[in-house]
Amino acid sequence: MQQQERDWSGLLIIQRDPQKLGGAPTVRGYRITPDAFIDNYDDGMNISELWRRFQERRKLTSGLF
Repeated sequence: MQQQERDWSGLLIIQRDPQKLGGAPTVRGYRITPDAFIDNYDDGMNISELWRRFQERRKLTSGLF
């Protein structure tokens, strides 16, 4: 079964930036798609764990640029 594409256009936390992931929708301030975030949640990760993991990634990669 093919997943239906979600419409993220009405959410302020979602942005589209041609410099991030080729303009795909991303969670503002992160290089992760909202679909990936939701998929992780659907796979059993709770909200606190999701944000903790993405904060860690942000901290780890911030020194690279």
